[in-house]
Amino acid sequence: LAASEDLWVKLSAPYRSKAGLAQAQASLSRLREAFGHSERLVWGSDWPHTRFEAQTDYAAQVAFMEALLPQAEERQRVLCDNPARLFKIERSA
Repeated sequence: LAASEDLWVKLSAPYRSKAGLAQAQASLSRLREAFGHSERLVWGSDWPHTRFEAQTDYAAQVAFMEALLPQAEERQRVLCDNPARLFKIERSA
């Protein structure tokens, strides 16, 4: 399915799994392999973390995302550039 230009993957809600950062990193690595890049990956905060308010908050999710995507260029793609392309949002320079 990754060969299809119509498939996008949302990265979100790591607190819903007990697998943790190591599993998320392994999964992201497999997604990069399948897609050949991270051009069709988007981050979703899954806010307001319904039913998980006691386990996580905004700061914890930002820290998790930064650990999962440590390179600023890839974070820019996943957080800004890819969603803009997916939702056809014109961005000013």
